[in-house]
Amino acid sequence: MKRNFLYLLMMTTILSVIFSGVKPQETKAETIPNLDSENLTKEETTSESNPRLVTYLNKMFSDNKELIKPSSINRHSHIRKLEKNIYKLSEAKKIVDGLIEMQDKIRLGETYYFTKAEIIKILSPGFTPEYIDKYIKEDMMFLEDNNKYIFKGTDVITANPNTIFIDSWEENQYVKKPTVTYSKKDGKEYLLISQYSKPYESVVSSHNGFYSDLYLIKENSTSDWKAYDMKHPKTK
Repeated sequence: MKRNFLYLLMMTTILSVIFSGVKPQETKAETIPNLDSENLTKEETTSESNPRLVTYLNKMFSDNKELIKPSSINRHSHIRKLEKNIYKLSEAKKIVDGLIEMQDKIRLGETYYFTKAEIIKILSPGFTPEYIDKYIKEDMMFLEDNNKYIFKGTDVITANPNTIFIDSWEENQYVKKPTVTYSKKDGKEYLLISQYSKPYESVVSSHNGFYSDLYLIKENSTSDWKAYDMKHPKTK
């Protein structure tokens, strides 16, 4: 009896030594659906207890060696940054998609001809008067015979400098992933959405690479975002 007890005790000790270095399997990030900064909603970025946000923060700290180890203060700081930056990235995509939809009513609409008043009515929900004026002068062509405007009908930036073509939010062979810069001054909010188009050459058209910089403003907490300028610098 005593020998059996000693044998079991010895085996238990050996097994505990063998398996002492084995760590429990960690939960993989993939088990949490859509663990991506663009897919985090505003509500999720404001809760420290949200599992998707916590997992994202842990991944962010582990992937970036320059960040110090997560502490309650540091984590709180990054949650605030998530609200301003990461949430703004998903919000920016929704805004840009809406602006493109407005312009597509003119660029790809059922009718080709528009009066100035019709163009203003279509674009005014998402564009400032100054932007619309530039769009009409530079991206549209006036036809004297019917006193209406028609879109120039090209995807070349030089011909349509105010037409938004930021429709890809992942890097591919033509463009890099857009970047979003958010700022606030004197009670107004600003967004700069920038995307780099890689050098391209074909029989039809070619370019050496350029940026599409879309500038947006939100006048106050109750107003909508509106685009007020678009630029295409070749370098930064």
